[in-house]
Amino acid sequence: MGSISDLSKKKLLHLYHSAFFKLCHIPLDWIQPDDKTFSVCGQDHCNPLCFKIMSSIEGSKMCARQTRQRLQETRNTGKPLMNRCHAGFYDLVLPIFDHGEYLGALCAGQFRLSKCSGKEVDEIAENLSFLNITPDEIAAYHKNTRRFTREEAEGLQELLQLIADFICDSYGKSKFLASITNSSQVEKVESYIKTHYTQELTIGKLARITGMSASYMIHQFTSENGISPMQYLATYRVVQAIELLRKSKLDVYEIALAVGFRNVCSFNRAFRKITGVTPSFCRRNPAVALLDHKEHKKFKDIDR
Repeated sequence: MGSISDLSKKKLLHLYHSAFFKLCHIPLDWIQPDDKTFSVCGQDHCNPLCFKIMSSIEGSKMCARQTRQRLQETRNTGKPLMNRCHAGFYDLVLPIFDHGEYLGALCAGQFRLSKCSGKEVDEIAENLSFLNITPDEIAAYHKNTRRFTREEAEGLQELLQLIADFICDSYGKSKFLASITNSSQVEKVESYIKTHYTQELTIGKLARITGMSASYMIHQFTSENGISPMQYLATYRVVQAIELLRKSKLDVYEIALAVGFRNVCSFNRAFRKITGVTPSFCRRNPAVALLDHKEHKKFKDIDR
């Protein structure tokens, strides 16, 4: 399913909205974690009065402020929220969490729960005085607005919950599959390093074999191994050098080049940083326990 932040781009949610709008005549929207609204339904599906309000600067600010307040409340409580807005319409907001992680919210709204009384029309006219519309015009807008009974509103909430459950289920599977994919890609980098460590390797080259960006590859690799790809490469080269120091008669310079270091200085520096001793000391003391640093435990039994 991909990143939850771009869930609004998914075709399935647009299909849900299309069917939902035909059935209920109210918009269904996905509100992203950054509180961005109208990411699925579009303002052309708004109630005409809502569209008129949001087309004005003052009205747009009023709606945005109220939306933020509602989202904050429902996010804090973790419970659905249905309340009445300054235009006299009701909105239902359902927060979605997956194992405590806030994914966003589903919102369906711009409906009535009862007929709009004359007193309420006057109150709405006062709230929307900046629009210069008459009480009769407001009454006409409300007359043509979808009305639900309390029972129907409960059914609406249940329907949103079913859609939310689908999102959580799909998102959970997506994260699981992504973790498998990322782990597989990290293993691909490890394998490539082990078979090409004698060559000149760069972050760009390692990233290309995974199809990841360089920064993302580094992040994933470091998350799994505790060290960066280049630290892993240097350590693996040192492991191979230790074997050559113990089992061959090659001099230090030859070993440095044989395991992929450009020169003996960089080899000595990396060797001492990783093992705590010099290559010469290792050769004189083949039984010494090297590579005891926590971050290099995994290399102790490699290719022995």
